[in-house]
Amino acid sequence: MSEDIFAYKRKSYIEIGEVFFWTVTINQMKLYYTSVFLCLLTVNSFGQLAFSEATSRKDSLLLQTFWNQFRQSIVSKNKAQLEDLFDFPFYCHQCVDYVQANDPSGVTVKISRTLFRDSVFQVFYDMPKLNATLWTDTVWFHRTFDDQGNIIFMILYEIVSPSKKLERPQGFIFLKKRKGKFLITGLDTVP
Repeated sequence: MSEDIFAYKRKSYIEIGEVFFWTVTINQMKLYYTSVFLCLLTVNSFGQLAFSEATSRKDSLLLQTFWNQFRQSIVSKNKAQLEDLFDFPFYCHQCVDYVQANDPSGVTVKISRTLFRDSVFQVFYDMPKLNATLWTDTVWFHRTFDDQGNIIFMILYEIVSPSKKLERPQGFIFLKKRKGKFLITGLDTVP
């Protein structure tokens, strides 16, 4: 007798009327999921490639120069030097404590050069009181992208130190390269 008579011939579909339901084995699904995973991993790796490129040596030096000037202008309370480190106008969420909100959403302040000179500079003079660790020699510039896809940097700092039960407000200083140097383009907070 031939073995073909007793061999089970599996179909890869079930026929119910005119509708076919395709079935697959576990091994075929493993292959499918592995293929999808590897494709996603490859796409993700190439997508992160532009983001993970090292900051140029020139930009690193410009960021360090910015940080030294920023710290020095706050420590010496030099308002003119501090003012030169901003790209006016800019939006500031922390400035709501010093000036009435003037944007459509009512949660930030659009800071002009005049408004900065009048009262907003005090926000920066108060920063060392809020977070002493921010004023060390080492600062982390976090590289990210703005809404238009341009590279920007952020400095993160605590406004109020977290407790064991609550995460406290944190601040962000946004920097963008303008005319060959980095300038502050905005301040924001997260609760």
